[in-house]
Amino acid sequence: MLSAFLFLAAVVYVVIESNDINILDTIVPERLANFKNVHLSGIFSSGEVWEVRANTAWTSRSRSVTTLEDVFNASIEKNGRYIIKGLQARRLSISPSKDIEVIKKVEGEPAEKQYMLAYIDFGAVAKPAKKEKKFTLMTADNIKFNPDKRYAVLSGGIRLEKEGMKVRSEKVSIDMDKDVATFESRTDFKNRSASMSSDTAVVFLDTDRITMAGSVEVSQKNKKARSPAASYDDKIKEIEMMGGVKSIIDRPASLLKQSTSTKYKGETAQKTLASRTVMDCDRLEIDTDNNNARAFGRVFVKQKEQEARSERADYSDKDGLIIMTGNVYMKKKEDWIRANKVTVYIDREIFEASGAVETEFKVKKGSR
Repeated sequence: MLSAFLFLAAVVYVVIESNDINILDTIVPERLANFKNVHLSGIFSSGEVWEVRANTAWTSRSRSVTTLEDVFNASIEKNGRYIIKGLQARRLSISPSKDIEVIKKVEGEPAEKQYMLAYIDFGAVAKPAKKEKKFTLMTADNIKFNPDKRYAVLSGGIRLEKEGMKVRSEKVSIDMDKDVATFESRTDFKNRSASMSSDTAVVFLDTDRITMAGSVEVSQKNKKARSPAASYDDKIKEIEMMGGVKSIIDRPASLLKQSTSTKYKGETAQKTLASRTVMDCDRLEIDTDNNNARAFGRVFVKQKEQEARSERADYSDKDGLIIMTGNVYMKKKEDWIRANKVTVYIDREIFEASGAVETEFKVKKGSR
């Protein structure tokens, strides 16, 4: 045993001291050392305590990067409160400058070996930190961040989920000092009652508010709407669309559970689709709790040959009607007749005008 130990010591000495012999260059050129069943922990200069557990790890020959493979649990906490917990990833690398990269996909490996998942409490990094602890599930193909610089970039297959809100995107940058997440690609937001998408978006983490820009689309039950810009306030559960809004209300809601109108078949269904009510306006407010909506500024409602315009319109999802008020006009044949109010019964295809008109009248389906 002693002789074997002395022989091993001699080999190690020769490898270290010789300029001509380097076994590590021959075996694993890019690696200085390999480790198994790794458990690392430490404290960042900003005060966060970090901990990583992985199956294997290795250090580059330049000692510039430490790479952990098959990470099964990693966390960052501050003042006894987790910022990130339950991090799992195919690979995690750390540089001396504390640049951290989390990788889901390693080139050349099969899909079953690809994984990345973590839970992050954005309220814990807000300034000041929120008292309420709410973790967001987070996954992406690649995450780069530096705890000292308080900045992170997520790219590829991004998925965020928190309290019924699901987000899908391809690129997002997070500024923890400003409490802002900027989505730089087409992004989908979906909660329990509405789906929203836009070319770009900014999420204000401290106020749970989202601003969206570029081909904004909102789908809710039997309604769809488009506009150049919109915002969503998660506290009051309201979507505000602006810049010129075009919305379509289908009837009845029971036939519109399918994802797209192209799936409708049969003569009855086609007639139903032809009975869409179109409402254009300058600005539209949508309540995601009760599915009601309020339209403002140059409101125009049309259903088949029937038309009306006003300064405001209130849509009731429960009753299936639109009430138009403020400088109201309704078209009858080729004339526009002024009224105090126009009520649009979506399912019954009736426009009813009342108030300051010579005679209260109704324009029904098929009337001339």
